[in-house]
Parts: sequence; structure tokens; C-alpha cells
Amino acid sequence: LHSDGTLSIRQLAARAAGEELDFLAVTDHNTVSHHRELAPAGAEYGVTLLPGQEVTTGRGHANAYGRLGWVDFRCHPDTWLDQVEDEGGFLSINHPVAGDCSWQWSLGRKPTHVEIMHSTWLRDRTDTSIWSWWNAWGTDIIPLGGGDFHRPEDGYPPGLPTTWVAAEDPGEEGIFSALKAGPTALSMGTDSPLLLRVEGELLAVDAEGAVLMDFEGRRSVIRSSHQRLADANRGPYRLETPERKILAISP
Repeated sequence: LHSDGTLSIRQLAARAAGEELDFLAVTDHNTVSHHRELAPAGAEYGVTLLPGQEVTTGRGHANAYGRLGWVDFRCHPDTWLDQVEDEGGFLSINHPVAGDCSWQWSLGRKPTHVEIMHSTWLRDRTDTSIWSWWNAWGTDIIPLGGGDFHRPEDGYPPGLPTTWVAAEDPGEEGIFSALKAGPTALSMGTDSPLLLRVEGELLAVDAEGAVLMDFEGRRSVIRSSHQRLADANRGPYRLETPERKILAISP
């Protein structure tokens, strides 16, 4: 074990494979000691384990993604961003609206990625506070979903919420490149309805009966299991149940 999880890297890889995930980012708190175990465990179970570090402070957390050196949590986040980008990775603000773990730092410049969909939404999937935060922060970011999986007894699996990317190669480099460049799609699980951007259009998948809402609050009902939607540039979009429970997000 490397921080506050209860599973070994091999056990985590087995769980990820059992959830039929193609990849899983492993970002222990303030350490990179787990990085050396990722590739062998991933190869054993047929899942790509992405290296990272959750840089953790009392004023917020951020994921440093990539095969990077250790990022010093005692420094200002501006230095995290510089280091991570200099080493070829990318930094993501984690769960910016999440109780006492919310993001409170001021930054000289903004990272390219933010963890917009987080497992805290499992408590109340009608909560729109992150939508308000996103509007204030600026929508020109690449959104990520983060499960923040620590232990099986928490009651939800790794990969929930789920981040989707179109990667040319399923290995570490290919998935990192796709995540770094975007676009991404986020959903409440691998079997949840999904919003995808395909050739300049927005496609709702397995979403019949769900409600699409754009960033200005306009709503429309999805009428078929695979529906192409006009005005794809008026995002970000979210897909909800009729009871306004979040299902999916597309930037």
C-alpha cells in the first residue's frame, strides 16, 4: 500500500479488469512510489494503469498525470503546474466543490483539466454546484471524471464516474495523449447513457427518455437510443434523468 487505499496495485488492477475498464489512473496521495508496480500489474490483468500523483493539501487536491517525478505538495500549485507541464504531463484540479476538500487556491494560470464529475455526486446526483463552479471558472477546460476509489467497502467500484476518450492506441502513451488533448466524455458508469462528439455532432447513446440540458438551461428530451443532436457547439451539455439526476456530461 502506498497511501490511504486498502488494495494492493495487483488487487486494484484485478478490480479494474473486473469492471471491464480499458484504463485506470492510479494517483496515490503525495507519492509516486506506486509507479513502478503499475505496468506489470496492468499487463497481468489486461488493463492500462496510468501513473499519477494526487498532490494533496488542506486547501485542495490536484492530480499530476504522467510518468513524472515527485511533486512537492508544500509548494504553491503554480509550481506544480510548471513542473508537470515541463515533464510532459498535465495537471487536473480535483473535486473543486467537495466539502472540506474543495479547491481554495488562487492560481497564476489555469490548468487545462478539471475533475468535473466526481464520486461525491453519488450522494446527490441532482446537485448542480459543480455546474455553477464550472461557469465561474470558465468552460474552456477538458473535463475529467474521477471515482476517488479507496476501498471496496465504500460501496462503489473503480471507474465510477467514467471518463471516455478516443485513443489511437490502448497503451499508456496512447491514452495519455488522448486525455491530454481531449475531447473527453463523462458518464455515471460504463453502462450509463453517454454523450459523444462525433464528426462535429453531438450523439446521445443509450439515452432514450433522458433529458439533455445545455449550459444556458435549455432542455430537450432524447427520443431514441442513438440520437444525433444539432447545435453541438452550445455546450457543455449534461444528460439527466427526468428527475434531474446526472447521467453524462460532454464539453
